[in-house]
Amino acid sequence: MKHDKQLHTENYRSIGLVMLLISILSLRQIDAQPAATFDGSTVFSTFKFVNSDGAVDRNYTANIGSAYNLGYINSMPCGLLAGLNIGLREAGASKEVYGTTTIWNFQYAEARLEIGYIYNRWKLKPFVLISPYYSSLLKASQAFNEQVFNIKSDDAVANYDYGLIATGGINVRLSDLISLYTSYNQIYGIKNIETTTGQQLYNRGFSVSLGIALTITKTSLK
Repeated sequence: MKHDKQLHTENYRSIGLVMLLISILSLRQIDAQPAATFDGSTVFSTFKFVNSDGAVDRNYTANIGSAYNLGYINSMPCGLLAGLNIGLREAGASKEVYGTTTIWNFQYAEARLEIGYIYNRWKLKPFVLISPYYSSLLKASQAFNEQVFNIKSDDAVANYDYGLIATGGINVRLSDLISLYTSYNQIYGIKNIETTTGQQLYNRGFSVSLGIALTITKTSLK
C-alpha cells in the first residue's frame, strides 16, 4: 500500500513537470497572445474523510468561502492555453454530531500551473483547463460550542496541500485588450492533510469564478 502511494505521488510529480515544461515552452511562442488575469471565486469546500477502518464519512457539509487569483496565461493560435497562477483560497467543512456543529475553516496561499484549450472561432469562447496546484496553509481553525481553536499551531492538519483543479468556462472578448471570463472549477485534493495515524482527510469542493483578462501583446489571433 505504501509503495502504491509513493508510485501515485511520483506519477503526479511527473505530470506536473510535463505541464511546467509545456508552460515554459509556450512563453517562447512568437505568435502567442499573453494576458494578465485576475479573478474572484465563491468556493464551496468540504472534506473527504476516511477513518481507520477504511470507511468514508459522508456527514460533512460544505462551507462557503472565497478565493482570489492573479495569473499570466498564453493563448496560442492553435488554441492551446498555458500559464501560471497564484492566489488565496479558503477551504474547510462543517459537521453536526449529536446536535453540536463543528466548523473547520482553512486559508491557503496557492500556486498552480494551467494547461488547456480554448475554442476561438465564436464570440463566446469555451475553454477547459487542468491545473496541478500546491497550497501552503496560512490559517486553520476549528470551532464548536462557541469556542475557536487554532489547529494550525497544534499541527492537527498538514501545513500544505496539493492536487488538481479541473476547469470549464466561457471567455468573451470585449475589445482587443480586454476579455471577461467565468468558470466552474472542481477541486480535488490529493495530499492527506490528516496528521492522525491511520486516518485520511482530503480537501474537496468546487468554485465558481468571474474574472478579467488584460492582453499584454496583441497578435492576429483568429
